[in-house]
Amino acid sequence: MPRNALGTSTYRRFYETVYRPDHPSNYGGVVDERITSLREATQVWLERVGVGANDLVLELGCGLGYLSNVHPKWIGLEFSFQACQRGHAAQREPVRFLNADMQKLPLRSEG
Repeated sequence: MPRNALGTSTYRRFYETVYRPDHPSNYGGVVDERITSLREATQVWLERVGVGANDLVLELGCGLGYLSNVHPKWIGLEFSFQACQRGHAAQREPVRFLNADMQKLPLRSEG
């Protein structure tokens, strides 16, 4: 299917629906051992590729931000505004979420 063949509004409606707390897909489900395992694997990978403490880490499609604590300069980009809101509410520490489309990154390059 071509990029954006269904249209951005169709995708947005889908993600806003599945990130509702009562949706049967459980996209915003309970943190369990899978999330812990994913965090550990991500931390190992960040170390392996040489990501330093001053580097930014951008997670595209971060959902509720379960990986937000893998790096001190983590930024999560999520298409669903509902997921960003729920992610902010669930975090103990302030977390930086960007509500945007990864095909149109709202970032500028340094230089």
